[in-house]
Amino acid sequence: MAHQSTNSQQATASTSPSSTGNGTTPNKPTAPSGGAAAGSGQTGISRPIRSNEELRQAIEQGQEALQQFTESEHPQQWAEAHRNLGDAYRELETTDLDQQTENLHQAVEHYEAALRVYTPEAYPDEWASVQLYLGRANREFPRQTPQERFARAKPYFETALDYYTRANRTVERAEAQLLLADLHLRATKEGSENHAAELQRCLELIDASLEVFDEDIYPQEWARCQTTLGIVQLELPEGDKADNIRRAMQYFQAALPKWSQESHPREWGTLRFSIGVAHLQLADLEGDEHRHQAIAWFHEAMPAWPKEKYPEEWGRLQSVLGMAFSRMQSGDVAENQCQAINCFENALRTLTDGRFPEGEAMAHINLAQLYGEFPDGNPVENRHKFIDHLQAALRFYTRDEHPLAWATLHSQLADAYELLPDGDPAENLQRALTHYEAALRVYNRQEHAPAWAMTVRSIASLYANLPTGGPPVNMQRAIQYCNDALDVSTQEDDPLE
Repeated sequence: MAHQSTNSQQATASTSPSSTGNGTTPNKPTAPSGGAAAGSGQTGISRPIRSNEELRQAIEQGQEALQQFTESEHPQQWAEAHRNLGDAYRELETTDLDQQTENLHQAVEHYEAALRVYTPEAYPDEWASVQLYLGRANREFPRQTPQERFARAKPYFETALDYYTRANRTVERAEAQLLLADLHLRATKEGSENHAAELQRCLELIDASLEVFDEDIYPQEWARCQTTLGIVQLELPEGDKADNIRRAMQYFQAALPKWSQESHPREWGTLRFSIGVAHLQLADLEGDEHRHQAIAWFHEAMPAWPKEKYPEEWGRLQSVLGMAFSRMQSGDVAENQCQAINCFENALRTLTDGRFPEGEAMAHINLAQLYGEFPDGNPVENRHKFIDHLQAALRFYTRDEHPLAWATLHSQLADAYELLPDGDPAENLQRALTHYEAALRVYNRQEHAPAWAMTVRSIASLYANLPTGGPPVNMQRAIQYCNDALDVSTQEDDPLE
């Protein structure tokens, strides 16, 4: 039977489950009077998050200012009111994706209004800062792929960076570099052609930022650099994997003391999540002790993301907890699998509205594999759950955009229907045949010879046992598929087959 496994256990490409850095960028760094960054330099990256109540008050004040000031008579006050309104709408938190989209559109409209006054000729510093704000707003739109967000936000960040470089504004330049590095890291995809180049670009931008963001003067900006460096280490395709992971942990641990749960809960939670992901990856190399540590770090991160307020982040946490339990080698296997199933099903409760489609797809794939191996319960019921989750995952993949994943899912569905113990046997075999044939629309003997040959042999076996269509015809087709498979199989390479 053809059976190709998807990479369902891999941690998400970006270890950060939430968007960070929602503060605004003052034209000059200020020295705060208290909080985690007291006595240090501060940029928009380290500004504490405002509550929704404070943001609504800011919106009310901004709207009152627009009633008082006009663009023609009070251009600076009018533009400042629009910029403040843009900040407030951008930072408003909501679990409603439609409302979040509307808030971000409002933010963009206010920033663009401010640019009618803040031109690069008349107010270059203000103009450049609004470019950063527009970049931040455009990278957060929900229901878009990381690549789409990247395309929207990158021009704004690069425009600001170009100005700050030419104007020798070192602090603002370093902030723009850090924001751009974070954007590149969000958009890069493991296995893509430009993955290594994107990671290298991140490292170059972070190195440049660290020339300005000294640990003592800008502790939280420095910590953000450490976090980004850690995530890059986890994704590096070259070098010793265990060494890369340990270096990542060192970066994360260095950043931990710089954030407090009270003033920067997202950063505080993101670091704990990231350390957990690092342990989860190291567990594949060194065993279950790291899975236990990963679970402990994930649980420690949970207070930062209550389900009601941060459903996507909570769902991602549930997903990585599910990965940890599903791969646990020690302890009660059935109990570990039950824990994993519970975690993935929890994740689907908050990831089914399009806020994290990749996570939803992977949760279905992981659940399919768990039900396919689950030792407890009704075997027939488990087999149907296996099929249901594979079909649910298939909704997120297309032959054009994800050909190998699409083919793998079809191959697994074919295996499942071929072995289905209930229902109409002829109908089950026909469904299996349909899925195997779909997989062959991707697999070919030149590029995917083993998968192609395995699928062809499975089709031959199906035709040999298919009760419909006429035995002579089916047997002739079975012989033809067997002969095709022999074209790419040799006795030395595959003696059993």
